Amino acid sequence: MPKQGLPGEQSVAGLAAEVRSGAISAGTVAEETLASISASSASINAFAHHTPELALVIARSVDDAVASGRDPGPLAGVPFAVKDLQALAGAPTRFGSLARADAKPERRSSRWVSRLLAAGAVPVGKTTTAEFGLDSVTDTPACGVTRNPWDVSRSPGGSSGGSAAAVAAGLVPFATATDCAGSLRTPASLCGLVGLLPTQSLLPGEDGDTLNAAFPLVRGVADAALLFDVLAGDTAGPVSPRLDEPLETGTRIAWSPDLGFARCAAHVADVVHGAYRELVEEAALVEANLKVELPNPYLAFLVIHLSFLRHRLARVGVWPRASQALAPLTRMALEAAGDFTPADLAGAQQVRIAIANALRSVFERVEVLATPMAVDEAWPAAGPTPANVDGVDISSVGSEPYALPANLAGLPAISVPAGLGPSGTPVGIQLIARPGCEALLLRLARRLERSRPWAHLYPFAAGGTP
Repeated sequence: MPKQGLPGEQSVAGLAAEVRSGAISAGTVAEETLASISASSASINAFAHHTPELALVIARSVDDAVASGRDPGPLAGVPFAVKDLQALAGAPTRFGSLARADAKPERRSSRWVSRLLAAGAVPVGKTTTAEFGLDSVTDTPACGVTRNPWDVSRSPGGSSGGSAAAVAAGLVPFATATDCAGSLRTPASLCGLVGLLPTQSLLPGEDGDTLNAAFPLVRGVADAALLFDVLAGDTAGPVSPRLDEPLETGTRIAWSPDLGFARCAAHVADVVHGAYRELVEEAALVEANLKVELPNPYLAFLVIHLSFLRHRLARVGVWPRASQALAPLTRMALEAAGDFTPADLAGAQQVRIAIANALRSVFERVEVLATPMAVDEAWPAAGPTPANVDGVDISSVGSEPYALPANLAGLPAISVPAGLGPSGTPVGIQLIARPGCEALLLRLARRLERSRPWAHLYPFAAGGTP
């Protein structure tokens, strides 16, 4: 575990300010970060590919800009990692799969990675991911098991497990992630991070998946706001200057422990509900007594997402040509998708519409809906994901039921730390709002951060040192 004070343990804004002022060089930051990653690689296995040469070249360009008086960008010299479902020019994109083992370095970066680079951030590598983003653990034949820095016997979640582990361990201040069914927010919950799912139409995933959105994982709310400004400020307006503004009088927030179909472990519900009550008091919110009844979205999600993924992998020659190189879970899922009929897809879209309509009705009565984020504390590093909680079978709703409605309805949501569970690992609370209300979610998260400080709580503080 890296010692406190290394670049990866600092805030994004603070580190960028030091580089911009000349107090530290981007080159030095990059070198220290790369050394820290190298020292920790065996313990948590968060990286699929390292880019030291690229990092040092980009860091030098940032230092040149500072030396010549040019603006190096709001993320000047800040090291970051890229989830291996997203393209980084100069590095291969392997999607966590042996089927992509011979992938050549990308010629260009994906849209959101390009914006981070243009803002002066320095890429130090690609993080591990569940194969093609299809699992809630990060364990693949291509890269092995990625572990949660809070407790290395446990998983950081998936599919953005490598990004979550790298940030939680203090290896980088932020790492990119994607989310089509909780792949960003669940790892945030399991690793004690801030995970913002932006409005899907605002920062969509770049693979054409209508469920997917992209955003970095960070430790603090101010950093999330800064990164939102970098990625979406030109269309959504700046959030950072408004982060500490008072909330509108009469802001209403409702609590739902189950959304009408889900269930989490009782010890998780207790921690999260406690954070909800504290947020209501801290932010002077109006507590709304509202019963939320959504249809179970799990089967609809599987039909929509697996149909899309099978078509996409067929288009790029992975399915079925390289099917024998796929992990058994991926192969089984893609085979099952071949049995879906047009009627199945139409039915799934109807469920999606029903969920969107039900949530629209909720947000006619409240501004924010609070729920648990994950069904339990972090599960075993190599799985399985929870199939029951407190002796109750949850297999019919999946292991990430609280995440799915926001993806299906295209709504913004955020997972922020609520506290620690009985095992000493993090538990997150989810806040969901209307489309385009990221500023409200971040302002609420900021208030929860003040009442339950977590930004400087690192895994080793909970006895989870690898």
